[in-house]
Amino acid sequence: MLTLELFDIPIIREAPCIWIAFSGGMDSMVLLHMAMQAKHSSLIRQLQIIHIHHGLNSEADQWADFCKTYCTSLDLSCHIQQANIQTKGGNIEAKAREARYQLLTEKLQEKDCLLMGHHQNDQAETVLFRAARGSDVYGLQGIPKIRKIGKGLLFRPLLSFSKKTILTYAHQHQLNWVEDPSNDSLKHDRNIIRHQILPQLQKRWPQISKSLTQVAQHAQWAQIVLNETAHQDLKTIAQTIKIPFLGSVEALYWPNLIHFSSARKINCLLYWLREKQYNILNIKNAAALIDTILHTSSDKQPYIICHGAYLRRYEKWLVLDKISQYDQKISQLSFYLQDQHIVPISQNRHLFITKNRSKLKQGLSIDNTYLTVTSRMHVNKLPTFSIHNRQGKKSLKKWFYEFKIPYWIRDTIPILIYDQEIVMIPNLAINEKFMSQSSKASWDIVIA
Repeated sequence: MLTLELFDIPIIREAPCIWIAFSGGMDSMVLLHMAMQAKHSSLIRQLQIIHIHHGLNSEADQWADFCKTYCTSLDLSCHIQQANIQTKGGNIEAKAREARYQLLTEKLQEKDCLLMGHHQNDQAETVLFRAARGSDVYGLQGIPKIRKIGKGLLFRPLLSFSKKTILTYAHQHQLNWVEDPSNDSLKHDRNIIRHQILPQLQKRWPQISKSLTQVAQHAQWAQIVLNETAHQDLKTIAQTIKIPFLGSVEALYWPNLIHFSSARKINCLLYWLREKQYNILNIKNAAALIDTILHTSSDKQPYIICHGAYLRRYEKWLVLDKISQYDQKISQLSFYLQDQHIVPISQNRHLFITKNRSKLKQGLSIDNTYLTVTSRMHVNKLPTFSIHNRQGKKSLKKWFYEFKIPYWIRDTIPILIYDQEIVMIPNLAINEKFMSQSSKASWDIVIA
């Protein structure tokens, strides 16, 4: 039975503001109706409504108008947020969900609480859907009842209640709502589960939705244990290391990790990535991918693609390499070395050139000439060169190896050339032949 006790909890009573994700559908309508009663009972300090206008349905404008009009009748503000969704390519449902949660997250201030109207049937559909796709324990947790979102919390007070219970409440209070026709379309996998699979299961097992909700609960308990194990494992292998050009990078010490059992390795890595807000894109093949990156020799340059990052091997480390400016190719160009100026070398990178007036600081000693900016692929045949405080003359390839430059950024590092000689690798080293003496001023050239 739906009662105000659902709202008589600390995360709602103590929240500076309660936000309702209001679609205008039955679930969110019931949620809003109950929230208004909680507000009148002083369980809610401030109530704000947000409606996401996805623009994917011809009736979307009418739904937004309905939500705004209804909220006005309650003397509530309704924030209509327009989602910008690219409809070409990819999973439209996933894009819409990502856009929706992004807009919801942006609205929340510190300790605010966002309420959503998901119910027991939604949970059952989610668990079935993920099981059909071969999900792991993490996925079988289904929809969490409470979780962090941006600066606040997301809470689903109706998650333990069936759709029938919510529908009964809506009729008892004579509520009106909008119907989204896409919820009936069998083009979507989730709707096939909703309209065809679950009804058949319910004929044989009437309590199937409740049972699947219990499966989600069991998976949540199991995941807690897995997370605790991974947390302990990471204490022995996780560090922040410094890598040339990339700076501080999150890393795992590979020699220790490979001694874990296969299942423990996978659990540890998946937990670590989730903690860093990255997920492996191809979760179905996670075990094979992780085995590849752990056991393939480093010269094979193994990696796993994550959302917004790569998991790579570097020396004795597994590193999380965020997609950055070093994914951009270097523009080949020439510039005249003169007083302080800036030379663009890629979309977000520049060479900052200044005259070093101090005779105590070593820098590039070359005047009144043109330098060429290029990349490694164009200098393989240039002469070897020496670097101060390093032994011998070596090729660029060997210097990169000695300085432990990550293999995946070597082609994106700018190289400065003069008269068929490498004179400088900004932020790394200067050819000793072109290094200033203590009696002569020099140039500072850095990448930023």
